[in-house]
Amino acid sequence: TLHYTTLHISAHLFLNSPNFTPFWNCAGLGEPECDKAQQQVWAKTNNQLLNYAGAYTHFLQCFHTAKCQAESQKSQMSDGITADHDLRLYANLLYMLILHNHDDEDLTADLVHCQQPKSLVFILIDMLLYYNDHRTNIYPLKKVVLLFWKCLLYGFGNQKQISHGNGVDTQNNNPVVKHSAQEYQMFSESVKQYHQTRFSMSRAYDDLPVPFAEARGLLRAPDDTTRGPTATGFEGFYYLLLPHLRKVTIILMTTLLHAKPLSTFSPDAAVPSALDHLDIMSEIMADDGIPSDVERRRHFDIMSKGISAVLVLLLVHSRANSKMQFEHVGQVMVDAKAILLVLKALNNDVQALLSSPSLLLCDLRQPEEDVRISYCRFLTLVNLLRLLQKLTKGNHYRTQTLVTYHSQVLLKRLARAGNETIRLYALKLIKTMVKFLGRRWRTSNMGLISEVYLYVTPVFMDDWLSTTFLDTDHTKAFLREEEERQQQVQNWHEQWYPSSTNTK
Repeated sequence: TLHYTTLHISAHLFLNSPNFTPFWNCAGLGEPECDKAQQQVWAKTNNQLLNYAGAYTHFLQCFHTAKCQAESQKSQMSDGITADHDLRLYANLLYMLILHNHDDEDLTADLVHCQQPKSLVFILIDMLLYYNDHRTNIYPLKKVVLLFWKCLLYGFGNQKQISHGNGVDTQNNNPVVKHSAQEYQMFSESVKQYHQTRFSMSRAYDDLPVPFAEARGLLRAPDDTTRGPTATGFEGFYYLLLPHLRKVTIILMTTLLHAKPLSTFSPDAAVPSALDHLDIMSEIMADDGIPSDVERRRHFDIMSKGISAVLVLLLVHSRANSKMQFEHVGQVMVDAKAILLVLKALNNDVQALLSSPSLLLCDLRQPEEDVRISYCRFLTLVNLLRLLQKLTKGNHYRTQTLVTYHSQVLLKRLARAGNETIRLYALKLIKTMVKFLGRRWRTSNMGLISEVYLYVTPVFMDDWLSTTFLDTDHTKAFLREEEERQQQVQNWHEQWYPSSTNTK
């Protein structure tokens, strides 16, 4: 107890001593005489005490002050100096504090609190907008992206937490057949044709499987095209983000393009003129013994991981909140060339890239036995596959675009990469594309189709092996369907967000 009290008093003292706070925040990380495991334990302990002492509010105020000072002093900065020291310092302190206190509900709620004019998530959005509007960067872009990622992740939760909140059993690993209200309606109508007296929409189906009884309740709920937004934490965030959604998405996509995810790094590669203002290389502080190209690649890999995670989380939370919001966020990403960017990143020798010797500074782990890969690039690859799957699932027009780009060749190679997670998302995308692929492709890839049956969760009344789209050209019909969907999303947003900017 005395030791804990001493640390508590020290936390209050270090809050007023900026020179010592970073060292205490990281528990002396980097000191040669300290054990790494012990450093991690003390880093967590120290950051929890800092949080208990109210460090978050202090760090956030200092971070916002440093941001305003950097903006006001922009004209006085010389070329090559793009981020103020205090801004990088308090960004690091906030990141460590959030990372080690993400189970604190009060802290995570403050990260995305929509009623606070200076909440962290909206300060970060303002910084991203500054990039887009002024075509210059005076902030540490990598740290801004990583903080934005952690705000969304811990403020609103991950996909497993969302599924748990919706009543989905995430502990059961057995295959579960997915179903929807529309599929239940089709099943009910087909059954009533043969059992007029036994089945009725007005009586309970006691002898039917539980999923159908659950889906019956969904039939009486209003459709997302007519239902308004729900009163959730993400709803307030979406309302404030909506006027700036396109700009934020564009700057994230542009930065991701600059970072060249999952690609070999060429120090002499020319940077497109449109990206000249993104001088993110100034953030790299390589030691004398580290090759600059190795540190540069590590820097880009971290940014790619953070940006891809942000894009996936925006889709996950918008889908959990409203289908119309999900459709709009997805369309904004498609307009920003997200599909082309992901396909370009996947067009590499993934296995060789994941184990590239130029990534020795990354966190290396072994998702499978005898496979030593870069965990940073592994997460980036999984995020990009999830992003592509969410953008194309249930959308005939976008799925047909994947077939046009011969994406099945890339996905087949990924399905053979030897990693269960990568294989799963590659097979999910292949399953979406099968109905648009020719009979010759199906005949020569029966093994791949069998893997889809084995590893991808089945969907009730699924028609993914249908040959309907092989006999005639449906391009024009898919285009009309896409235009109608976009108009429907536009009308919904005009109805529920009239004060926001145009969402076209």
